[in-house]
This record gives sequence, C-alpha cells and structure tokens, in this order.
Amino acid sequence: MKLRVLVTGAEGFIGRHLLKSLKTAGHEVYGISRSDADITDLDSLLRLSRDTEVLVHLAFPASPAFRREQPLKALQVAAAGTTNSILLAQRCKASHYVLASSGKIYGKPNIPPVSEDHPLNPGAFLGRLKNIQEMIVQAAMNRADNLSVTSLRLFNVYGPGCSEEFLISKLISGFQKSGRITLGELDHRRDWIHVRDACNAFLFAIQAPSKQKSFQPLNVGTGSSTSAREIFDMLCSISGKHPEMIQDPSLLRRAEPEQESADCQRLVSLGWNVEMSLVDGLKDTWAGLLP
Repeated sequence: MKLRVLVTGAEGFIGRHLLKSLKTAGHEVYGISRSDADITDLDSLLRLSRDTEVLVHLAFPASPAFRREQPLKALQVAAAGTTNSILLAQRCKASHYVLASSGKIYGKPNIPPVSEDHPLNPGAFLGRLKNIQEMIVQAAMNRADNLSVTSLRLFNVYGPGCSEEFLISKLISGFQKSGRITLGELDHRRDWIHVRDACNAFLFAIQAPSKQKSFQPLNVGTGSSTSAREIFDMLCSISGKHPEMIQDPSLLRRAEPEQESADCQRLVSLGWNVEMSLVDGLKDTWAGLLP
C-alpha cells in the first residue's frame, strides 16, 4: 500500500538511508532537514506541513560529543523537537507517528535479551533523552484525535555513512588510515543492527495495522551481542591488517550495561527479519568508508 510519509532528520545517517528505502518501496516521501527548518522553531516547521499519513521523527542530537558538550541544547532539541513534530503531525493530518527511540532507554537490563515489557531505567544521557521523547509522544497521543504512535527502540545501528564517533565506523577508519586504534571498553557486548535492517523495520512499522490512540514500542536489533574486541578481530580477518589496539580508561562509559541484546519478537511477528549478518555488515560498511 502506497503511503504519504514525512520524515524529520532526513539528512542524518538513518534518514538518508530511510528516504531511499521508502522511495524504493513505492511510498511518496517528503524529508525535512536542518537546512529546511529548525526543529525547535514551531512556526518554521509548520510552514512545511502537507497532507500526509505517516510522520517519522528522526531529528535528534545524535552526536555523543554534542550531547556531552551542550547537554541543555541537546535536551531542547530532543524535547521541543519532539513536541513540535507531534504538532506537525496533527497539522499534516497524519494518523500514524513513528518515533526513532533507542535500546538505551532500558538502562542496565536484568537479563538480556530485553523485551519491550522490561522496566525503563536509563542511566546514560542518550537513554534519558529517548525516555523523555517517549513520554512526550504518549502524553500528546492521549490528547490528539486519531493518532497512533509506534516507538522503534533501535539498538546499535551501523553501516555506510555512520559517523566515526561511533564504534564500528571508528574501528574501520582506524584500520584504513592508521596503525593504532584507541578504544574505551573492549569487552562490553552490544547488539549491532545494520542500517538496512533498521530501515526495513521502519517499513514494516509504518505499514502495520495500528489502533487509534495506541502506543506500540518495538525493539529493533538482532538478538545477539558482540564486543568491540570481537569486532576488531573480525576486521583483522576481513582486511588482513592487524593494527595496534589501545585501551583508554577515560573513554569508558560506566553508565552503560556490560551486555545488551534485543528481544524482537514483536517486530518479527509483523514479518520483519534480520537479513544482514554482522560479518557482511562490516564488509558493507568497510566498502562505504573507503576513501
């Protein structure tokens, strides 16, 4: 079924991939980026309104450095931007709102893999911001007419075009450009999901039947976890290179769990499945980062 879809944060890492996926799937797609409007300025945002059926809200302060250096600005973008995107969805007469949330919203899970029913107890700033976003959209949904909300709790998305602030792109860049790589935690295990599979999750989510005034969280991950040390070893095998790996204690993220993985059965029940293995995803990301 062809849908009219409006996407905020369209020039971001996931946004660029998602617009291509939506167009390939035959949807009518409109993107809003920072060059079009300030997500915290409601008037400029509403001037871009158009009739649409689904609004996907990706706009978010994704850079860890930005969140660390300007936490109040990051909070403003997350909170005001989400509030404004809900108002935009209402102006556009959208019936379905899809939020890009995060697996960090769970904090340190009791027993991974973590399901959507797990209590939300974020410790990291990213998880707290995503929790705020989810609370805003749930509060707004209860006062909006005929609006359903899906929150995609993305675990660790990687792939071509991802910033080198993030582990896999940082590792690959280090392999390609230098003989030394400095990391923080080497053995904490994360659930890594390729951006192509993440975009497919959005496709399934926007096309899934939804009840009016319903809130549906959906985990997006693989159900498996891999450490930085293991990814380093995989990249050695892929590239034939063996750079020096150095651990810097100042880069440790103590608010984050030692292990995380996603229980994605709700999303799988909609017909979605992981298609990209981690090894193939690393090869794809490597090719995308070649100079």
